[in-house]
Amino acid sequence: MNSPAIELGIIVVLVLLNGVFAATEIALVTVRRSRLQQLVDEGSRSAARVMRLKAAPGRFLAVIQIGINFLGFLASAFAAVSLVSGLETWLAGFGALQNVAGGIALIVVTGILTVFMIIFGELVPKQIGLAHAERVAMSTSRLIDLLGVVFGPLVGFLTWTTRRISRLFGADVAADERISAEELRLIIEQGGEQGILEAEEEQMIHAVIELGDQRIHEVMVPRIAMVSLAASATMEQAIDTVIEEGHSRIPVYEETIDEIVGILYAKDLLPFLKGSVAERPSLRSILRTPVFVPESMSVDDLLHEFQRRKVHLAIVLDEYGGTAGLVTIEDLLEEIVGEIQDEYDTVGGLIYHRIGGVPKPGDRVMVDGLTLTVETTDGRRVGKVLAVRDRDQRRAEDDEADR
Repeated sequence: MNSPAIELGIIVVLVLLNGVFAATEIALVTVRRSRLQQLVDEGSRSAARVMRLKAAPGRFLAVIQIGINFLGFLASAFAAVSLVSGLETWLAGFGALQNVAGGIALIVVTGILTVFMIIFGELVPKQIGLAHAERVAMSTSRLIDLLGVVFGPLVGFLTWTTRRISRLFGADVAADERISAEELRLIIEQGGEQGILEAEEEQMIHAVIELGDQRIHEVMVPRIAMVSLAASATMEQAIDTVIEEGHSRIPVYEETIDEIVGILYAKDLLPFLKGSVAERPSLRSILRTPVFVPESMSVDDLLHEFQRRKVHLAIVLDEYGGTAGLVTIEDLLEEIVGEIQDEYDTVGGLIYHRIGGVPKPGDRVMVDGLTLTVETTDGRRVGKVLAVRDRDQRRAEDDEADR
């Protein structure tokens, strides 16, 4: 094998090594931290090494640039010494080119080397690094780590200088690493488009992000839709209201709804369902202390308040201190997962829900092949209900029984 062939082979190797650094650079920048953390939790040392490198981007970029520039210099030097001189000698054999052979040889070799370096030393390796970021980063992390130690002083100087100069132009690496809400939305949309996330999952994640920007007045139950009790109500009235409305917590007010004095928990009524009426205490004696929040409070702050106070319901106040409405943990959950349909333990509660108001004798609702007719009521309570199977439903059941 002649000398030019060996030198050409060395140049090819140098260009390919340059490609390794280029692929590593793009891989380390784009590899996902969440995936690396998952691998670290599984015991991957390579992933842990990549995490350390990503924690100091200025350092690994300095190492890579040292490698790229050093290899580029060597490739140019070999090309100048071997290929240019050889091509110049060959061109000089043509009499007309004898005086310009050196310049032509330099231009031709430089052009070919540049194209070769761009394609095989930059573009192709970076495409590979993008497509296989995790594999490339983990495979080359040991090399980058080792070179960081070998060229430690130079890397330190370059990192320090780069950081100082970058700050003059307002470039804050730490700030750039923080992901914005809009970037997160784009990542989620890409996950949905690629089939990584189901449509429902994508909607829920979007709802969680948007929830943090909302104010309480956007999610609360307004005062006109509140179910409440007067503090002067009897225990019997309180029990009836809980049964009819189906709520586990009901605000109790003094004189007007703007003066909420406590919260009635349905479970606090259970001990008094048995026994004589005379033994039942006053409604005030079992009320819980209400939690008040301003309607301008963010939903994020409200969640923290719920956690801190260990409650699921808060009374929302307007700017004048009056009652604007109430908000529950369920209201916040519904903003994420959509409307939550209540389950009913009584037929009366089901009829209340279907009618959307106070039932009266003669009201009818259809439920799963049954016609439920309210026959009697006792105040706001549903007394007797007649349930009749639909004719088509009954015929279908009879046909099924005859088979």
